[in-house]
Amino acid sequence: MPRNLGGFITFDTANITPTCTRVTGIFSLADHIQYLANSSWPQAGALQSPTALEILLVAGGGGGQGGSIYSYNGAGGGAGGAVYCSSLSITKGTTYPIVIGAGGTGSPGVGPGGAPPGGSAGSPSCGFGFTNAAGGGGGGGGSGGSGGGGSGNGYGGGSGTPGQGNPGGTGFPGGGGAGGGGYSQSGGSSGGPNANGGNGFYCASFTSSGFGNPTGWFAGGGAGSGAIGGCGGGGLWGAVSGQPSSGGGGNVLLMQGGTNTGGGGGGGHSQIPSGVGGHPAGNGGSGIVLLRYPDTFAPAACTFGNVSYVVAGGSKFYAFLSSGNITF
Repeated sequence: MPRNLGGFITFDTANITPTCTRVTGIFSLADHIQYLANSSWPQAGALQSPTALEILLVAGGGGGQGGSIYSYNGAGGGAGGAVYCSSLSITKGTTYPIVIGAGGTGSPGVGPGGAPPGGSAGSPSCGFGFTNAAGGGGGGGGSGGSGGGGSGNGYGGGSGTPGQGNPGGTGFPGGGGAGGGGYSQSGGSSGGPNANGGNGFYCASFTSSGFGNPTGWFAGGGAGSGAIGGCGGGGLWGAVSGQPSSGGGGNVLLMQGGTNTGGGGGGGHSQIPSGVGGHPAGNGGSGIVLLRYPDTFAPAACTFGNVSYVVAGGSKFYAFLSSGNITF
């Protein structure tokens, strides 16, 4: 069998043009992966991804309790739990899922002698390793981030989650339903001068960012009998003949908890014009997730969902109004 002959590989050096891609800096593993995928290094002078975020997560508020005709007015729903962190470390290239909690449903009113059910609890908001407790329902005092108010036939308010909210007020027979708890304050009891919803969480960092609640208040409790909701989107109580009146917590002039505030729903009045039953209660407000970091860093590489993005006052802001994700 013939043997292959050896030899040399030769180059025409006159036609070889050497090339070199040069860029200065210290590059991370993610930067090297970018180069392998796109044949491009990060450009000199480009903004770097943030390494930490200021973050506020608010869960959905609880629904209020409907009224019982000729008997007692309903109780307010508890606010959604709130979690705040001034500096949370993040990792470049990591996708962070975010879940926005829905508000609970207010319960219907009932006829003579009936006991209205409590409002349903709100859902948790989750993201960046945090899980918020949901807002409690009204009525018999559902527990959660903040507790729902006790009903007017004599029940205690629901308990709140430590560090995320407060308990609802106590309902007394003949006194009407109590107010739902808020982040910074318990709900008012029906035996006192009023049954206001507890005030919520005030965050100065998110007052003028162009999204969310422009007042800077979140997670206010829903109003009980004859009262107003707490600052932070707490729903108004159903007033005379079951009609919503003017005024309300956190500049929300509605019986419902404020959208994307985590406010609790207002309790229903004991009578509506038709005279067939008590007024239904307001629903809880949906939750929200807010992010902030200095505008000297780059914007997010990718976002998904109903997300508002604003650059103002030396900061970049992201507001998640629905579930989604973000990658830096």
